[in-house]
Order: sequence, then C-alpha cells, then structure tokens
Amino acid sequence: MHVRAGEASFQNHFRCQRFFQINGQWHFTTREQTVEGPYPSKSNAEQGLKRYVEMVNCRVFDTSEQQSINALKVLR
Repeated sequence: MHVRAGEASFQNHFRCQRFFQINGQWHFTTREQTVEGPYPSKSNAEQGLKRYVEMVNCRVFDTSEQQSINALKVLR
C-alpha cells in the first residue's frame, strides 16, 4: 500500500468515502478528523477540499487561524 508523507509504514489504513451528503447537502472529512460543510453540491465540496488542503499546506497559520481555515466555505 502507498504510504503518504507523515504516516508510519507499519500502520493499517482504512480509507472511506471523503465526500458525503447529509440532508441533501455535501460535506467532506479531513485527515485531521474534522467534517467540513455544508456545501450545496459535490463540486462545491471538492473545491472546498482543495482550498482546505492549500491553506493547511501553507503552514503559516497559528492555531486560531487554522481553526478559521477549517471553517472555510466555498462562496455561493
């Protein structure tokens, strides 16, 4: 199995569907075990995930700013 950066090679990894719907609205899960959403469509949730990953990868934010990033929503 492919091991992502930052993951130990000996761990068992369980993958699940990252995008899901609740009451017709889309959400996604993160590696940080948060649920982000709601979004009006799956494509909006996919855009939200891309923005989330880009912001997290910048690593220039303190904890409070990171929490704000976790709450980002795609403009509707």
